[in-house]
Amino acid sequence: MWRSAKLPANYPPLARVLLGRDETVWLERYSIAGDREWLMLDARGNVAGRLVLSRNVVLQAVSREMLWATGTDSDGLQHIIRYRVSR
Repeated sequence: MWRSAKLPANYPPLARVLLGRDETVWLERYSIAGDREWLMLDARGNVAGRLVLSRNVVLQAVSREMLWATGTDSDGLQHIIRYRVSR
């Protein structure tokens, strides 16, 4: 069956996009393995920051100062995580 499967020639460069309440745009780069990498763009589209999170952490709400996420532990239980962003 896997021999007849058609794999895509190209993968999308982004997995998710989140809009912050403070005119920031957060882009999750597509990755099939490893951690999640996020780029934060300012209002002009310049890269203002970079964030790497564990695969089991999913960002839900973002801003320049605060990140809210959900995480799943080894037992499959979800919990809310709050990160404070520092420069």
